[in-house]
Amino acid sequence: MEIIVCLEQLKEYLLSKNVSGEIRYQAEHSHLVRVANNSISLNTTQLGAKFYIEIQVGEKLFKTSVVAVSSELDRVKSIIDSAVENIGIMPDIEFLTGLNGLTESEPIVSEKALEMESISSNVGVDIFATTVQKFAVRNVSLSGIFSCGSYEYAIVNTNSRRPLYFKGADFGVELVLALQGTNKEVRASQVGEYLSQLSLEEMWQVLEVQLKIKETTTFAQFTPRPVDVVFGKDALAAIVSLFLRLGLSGEMFEYEMGMLQKSKHKMGDKLWGENVSIIDDPSNESVLFKRPFGLNGLARKATALVNRGVLNGLIYSDKLDCDRFGKQRNNDIEALNPVLLPGDGPANFEDMIASCSSPTLYISFLHYMNCPNRSTGEFTATSRFGTFLIQDGKVVNHVQKVRVLDSLYHLFNNVEWLSTQLVAADTSDTYGARLAGAITLPQFIKVRNVPIVEN
Repeated sequence: MEIIVCLEQLKEYLLSKNVSGEIRYQAEHSHLVRVANNSISLNTTQLGAKFYIEIQVGEKLFKTSVVAVSSELDRVKSIIDSAVENIGIMPDIEFLTGLNGLTESEPIVSEKALEMESISSNVGVDIFATTVQKFAVRNVSLSGIFSCGSYEYAIVNTNSRRPLYFKGADFGVELVLALQGTNKEVRASQVGEYLSQLSLEEMWQVLEVQLKIKETTTFAQFTPRPVDVVFGKDALAAIVSLFLRLGLSGEMFEYEMGMLQKSKHKMGDKLWGENVSIIDDPSNESVLFKRPFGLNGLARKATALVNRGVLNGLIYSDKLDCDRFGKQRNNDIEALNPVLLPGDGPANFEDMIASCSSPTLYISFLHYMNCPNRSTGEFTATSRFGTFLIQDGKVVNHVQKVRVLDSLYHLFNNVEWLSTQLVAADTSDTYGARLAGAITLPQFIKVRNVPIVEN
């Protein structure tokens, strides 16, 4: 592969300069289609590539980057020359340690990567067109996103035997139907590695069920108060994503900037309910985007982060931060395959509704999530798309958006049940360098006494 040859040559170039260094390459070939109010608003194909370069000489460190492709070797070398020339002006970092070698792996290439690159963006246009046709008799308009493509990363340093290389593929689809003349919307989404995993029929069924609820039940405002809440997969994914970064980041733990601090907490502390367990496992059959090594070149192994409510592990990713605190890196938080383990609760929408006898809110999606107080794990977010009040085993009202103000301690200590069925929720980043991401988690989670506050 051209990029592997390129990185091998750049490694030798660093050694010829008598410096230590590490070079990471990231690239993407992606398609993006957006629709708003039944009209295509964006239809683009993007090719991008970038080199990230770190040079070390003694206790000095110089970081830089350059937008370039693998054939532009001389351009990257000129950036290295500039870094070597200017590293002397950098301050000494007393705690800086030398580079370790990278894990060993053969190049990994998804068998679907080339197929996803060659897909016409008309596939996304057709998805939207057939959805508009499907709901043509309803008084709705369609908005949404179709994204697919390939992404790759490669890394080498002056102590590694050879470069690491990974190339994967992914897609994400979001469909939003808005009832004309109202502010009422419903949403469905799917994520996967190749398009044969996409089921439009399933997405349409989700939209149909929620549309019917909004058309046949009375609209109501919910009086702010603590109430039992069932969170759908996308709302739960937002909460778990926050939990991973705020609670399970080793760097946040060392800096004491998150909900866990080294002066107050330790491994083995029982902090959450016994029905809460989170693992990171790139070999787990249920996860998408299995990556055996991260963007930092470290091997990724199955890790129990939270075991039956007990803090069992933290994620240390960043070399400079780990050098500062005398810690060893053990993972890459950018390349996780997290799984919130299932429970014994209902696995489909109808059974979930039937299981709720006392007043319960269903929240399908959370947005505008924020952290007013990191040290307490406090977060706030607003519901959107599907917010329903359930009682006596049926939906009695569709509800105006509500604001949740809870803490990750309280929430994960008050889990009544988690679904038996695991699903994938999209957490991919399509704004920076493309990197597919998904959290595997139960279809639903029911939490007791969630504080709902004034919007």
